[in-house]
Amino acid sequence: MAKRILYVLLAVVLVVDVPWAEDLRFAHSRAEMAEFARGLGKGAEVRDVHLGWLSFAFVRHDDDGVVFYRGRTWGQDGYGYIWNPVRKPGEFRHLTGPWYWVWNDAHM
Repeated sequence: MAKRILYVLLAVVLVVDVPWAEDLRFAHSRAEMAEFARGLGKGAEVRDVHLGWLSFAFVRHDDDGVVFYRGRTWGQDGYGYIWNPVRKPGEFRHLTGPWYWVWNDAHM
């Protein structure tokens, strides 16, 4: 019985933590992220934030909106999201509504 529970927990961790699940986690987290962004003061930065199904190394309000920095992947550049309901922030890929995908450290 204990082995079965361990296997189920391992399967859940793998499903929740695999890269293709990022889109699903973002979809379930973006409303809470937007609410957090609206309450963050200009120039403010908060570290180690957990919102919805996502964790962030930091969340920072700057000129391009609110940056939600997830961290680095295995040997890759950093990545995260930008929330900007006013304008497109630079050359970032648009996701949906005021959300943009960041896949480099240039903005971090």
